[in-house]
Amino acid sequence: MPPFSIANIAYCQGNVSPIQGEEPLDFWILAVDEIHSFDDEMTKDRSEFLRYDFYSYENISGEVLSDGYFMENKQNQALRKYRYQKKRCQETWPDKPEVLYGKPFDFYESLNEPEIFDVSNLVFRHEWRSYFEHTLGLKPKAN
Repeated sequence: MPPFSIANIAYCQGNVSPIQGEEPLDFWILAVDEIHSFDDEMTKDRSEFLRYDFYSYENISGEVLSDGYFMENKQNQALRKYRYQKKRCQETWPDKPEVLYGKPFDFYESLNEPEIFDVSNLVFRHEWRSYFEHTLGLKPKAN
């Protein structure tokens, strides 16, 4: 499993403790109507960004989802920024919170509601790049 993925998100029924030196992690989810099957030049250009450029920014963790159900408005593209904190969990019995069981495990706890960014106006690859670099302040990795 990668260092972080949605699979690591959990709820701890028990004692939660912070992990020394762990900084909060930003996780981006970009939901679009479709990624790969494009016929016209504009959607091909967007596809290039979604497939190649999205993951080319420094320290970016995230996923591009082609999922219309994830979006409030089927015509829009939705970019969400989640913030998670890695913590340690020691589970307890629901009716006996003083009784520990199992081995402690690390998990990521959501810190707040996601920030939502309207990116429905972005079409061309250079527009996406400009938005990520100038508006969001993300830096591309050095080649």
